[in-house]
Amino acid sequence: MVQFHFCEIQLLFLAFRTRLTLTFVLNEKIEEVKRLLRYTDKFLNAVAVYLGFSSQSHFANTFRKYAGKSPSEFRKIYGDQ
Repeated sequence: MVQFHFCEIQLLFLAFRTRLTLTFVLNEKIEEVKRLLRYTDKFLNAVAVYLGFSSQSHFANTFRKYAGKSPSEFRKIYGDQ
């Protein structure tokens, strides 16, 4: 049987909670990006800066990872809806 010390359990819980929080925030950012791409004509770099991405490439890579398309592809398909 594996035994955990109380502090180890606390650290595991904190890491899990932190990861959930970061995932939630990132998902919210991606949903806001989608909204901005659909309903505004903001330039992609302006969207990236507005939402606090460290660079245009980080923004594009993160969006592609979670949305399955590049920001420009997404706008082309879903823009003005």
